[in-house]
Amino acid sequence: MGLKAEILAFHGWGFDCSAWSAWPLYLASFWQLQAFDRGYYGNSYDPVFSDPNARKIIFTHSYGLHLCPPRQLDFCDLLVIFSGFLHFHPQAPRLQGKSRLILQRMQEQFALEPGAVMRRFMRRCYAPAPYQDHLNREFDRSRLAEDLRLLDHSKMAVTTLERARRVIILHGSEDRIVPSSQGWALFDTLGPQALYHEIEGAGHALPFSHAQQCWAILEPALRNL
Repeated sequence: MGLKAEILAFHGWGFDCSAWSAWPLYLASFWQLQAFDRGYYGNSYDPVFSDPNARKIIFTHSYGLHLCPPRQLDFCDLLVIFSGFLHFHPQAPRLQGKSRLILQRMQEQFALEPGAVMRRFMRRCYAPAPYQDHLNREFDRSRLAEDLRLLDHSKMAVTTLERARRVIILHGSEDRIVPSSQGWALFDTLGPQALYHEIEGAGHALPFSHAQQCWAILEPALRNL
């Protein structure tokens, strides 16, 4: 008997594949999760769908939506977007200017104190939930800096996301990196193929800090595929 579903999971900036470590606890043996790794802390890994008979699901967190190869969406029955965005900066001119200034300062500080910048970033990602520091390890400074630069100009075409048959958007109400208004904007753009769920009291690290709440929403959708 083949797998019921294959899941490819793409983390965002500053994270790695270990961020998804809690999810196999929720997935039965017939839901196989392969976690992408950008290589910020070691070797990179690019997962692909392999079972032609299994349902195809993609999880993306934050910038992971932009790191997911568009060709994978051609096979995707369900795309789950955690804390995601089409454009990192809000479209309203005043908010966009403020967002660009914050990211510019972050890039300047990263060039001088990358470890300190990443710790502040992680605390903001998990807030209001507590963050347990796990950054006492070597990281690829140049790759992180380059992706931080690309984030400033990242744009996701709606037509790319429309390749997926269904889309579920999950966002934390207290996200301090990508405001929930960005999640709503993404939902409004996608139209009837998408569903939006906002989790009260959750921050940007939503699928890792609130995995159980996310799973409670997703389990019925996965079982109904």
